[in-house]
Amino acid sequence: MGRVPLFCGSREQDRASEAIDQLLQDGYPAHSLLTCLQKATQSGHEALAQKLLSFGVPIIMDIIDEAIRRQSVGLLRLFLEHGWDINEEVERCYPSALSIAIYTQADESVVQWFLKNGADPNLRCKMDVTPFSIAVQEATMPVLELLFSHTRHPRNGQLLHHCARRTLQDSGEVMKLVLEKCPDLQFNDIMYHNHAFCFALRSFIALGTPLHEAAKFGTKQVAQILLDKGADVTARTTRGRTAYELA
Repeated sequence: MGRVPLFCGSREQDRASEAIDQLLQDGYPAHSLLTCLQKATQSGHEALAQKLLSFGVPIIMDIIDEAIRRQSVGLLRLFLEHGWDINEEVERCYPSALSIAIYTQADESVVQWFLKNGADPNLRCKMDVTPFSIAVQEATMPVLELLFSHTRHPRNGQLLHHCARRTLQDSGEVMKLVLEKCPDLQFNDIMYHNHAFCFALRSFIALGTPLHEAAKFGTKQVAQILLDKGADVTARTTRGRTAYELA
C-alpha cells in the first residue's frame, strides 16, 4: 500500500489513479483501499472517489461525515449513487447524516439537498433522537423553517425537551415556533414517557418535563414561555425534583 493513500489526498491524482490500478492488479481487495477513499474525500477529489467507489470500496459513516463537513454535495451524490442509505443511523444514539449537516451548521443548500434526496428529519434512532431534535436545539431559524416546510407535524424525538436546551439568543422564538407547529406535543410530559426503551434506560438520570430542562440549562425565555402556557411547576423528575430545585 505504501504511499498510495498520501497520493489520494494530494494533487497527484494521475499518480494516485495509476497506483490504485496497480494495487488491484496485485490482488488487493477493495476494502483495503478505504483509507484512499477517506483521503480523496478529505481533499474533495470527486473523480478519484468515483473510481474507488466503482471498484467497490465501502462507504462508512466517517467518510460521509467528512463530505458533509466539506459541504460537498458532489461527493454526497456519488455516495448516494453507490448505495449509501441517506437515512442510515450514524450510531445508536445519533440519527441520520442529516443531523450532522444540521449540527455542523452546513449551508441551507446542503440541508435542502438532503431533503430533496429522501432524508427524513422525523426519523428517530434507537434513542429517540431525530434530525429535528438536533435542529430545535442547534439549527438556524432558516434551516428550522426549511425542515418544517418538509415535515409539518413532527412528533418523534422529544422536541420540546431538546428545544428547552437551546442556549442561543433566539431560544424563546424557537420554542414558540415548535409549540405552534407541533400542537399535539404536551409540555408537561416527562421525557421519554412515550418511549419505553429509552425511559427504562435513562430514568435514573432524572428525566423531567421541558420546564425541568429549561431550569437545568438556564434558558429563561423558554421557561417563561412554558410557564405562560401552564407548565406544572409541581411536576417532579424521575429522581423526585422540581424545576425550581434544578434552577
